[in-house]
Amino acid sequence: PLLLLFVLITLSATAQTSVYHPFPERNAFWCGYEQWYDGSCDHTAHFTTYFGTDTLINGFIYHKLIKSGYEYSSICGGGGYYYYPAIAIIRQDTLLHKVFMYDTSLARDTTFYDFNLVVGDTLDKSKVIWGNVQFCTVTSVDSILINGQYRKRFNHNCSYGCPDSSIIEGIGSISGLMSGPSSCFEYFASLSSFEQDDI
Repeated sequence: PLLLLFVLITLSATAQTSVYHPFPERNAFWCGYEQWYDGSCDHTAHFTTYFGTDTLINGFIYHKLIKSGYEYSSICGGGGYYYYPAIAIIRQDTLLHKVFMYDTSLARDTTFYDFNLVVGDTLDKSKVIWGNVQFCTVTSVDSILINGQYRKRFNHNCSYGCPDSSIIEGIGSISGLMSGPSSCFEYFASLSSFEQDDI
């Protein structure tokens, strides 16, 4: 009976992370906020990132990401709404478990998210869009239950970041889709919510 229990637990643990959950390609919304200090003013931005139109580049279909929101400063006053019609142009390779971003200045793909991370990986530009913002290393890989399905979670620590940061397979960073990890000093970022297919 003990051996059977061990086998069932092992199979259950494997099932939690063995299915790849692809990155959405439409009908998804990432809501988040950032707070930072630039030396004279504080800034707070609340925003939503979502899909726009598709475009064809070198035979691949890419999806445009749009960002809109509101930014204000409690010290310097002012603020207003903003709308960026194409902050990134991305495509996914589900076999490689990677999302690529087309860099128009280099006329080639760069990494948006790599969901093949393992413990010890350094999160540089070859692994994630905000790589090289600070020195971050994957410390553990586990799973998280979201809407009845387990997704891989890649936990990481950064040289001057807040503890307990992570990247979730098919969703992105808990700091926000394109935001670097919070530094816990003059820069904070968080993914407030993620919605896919109205869930």
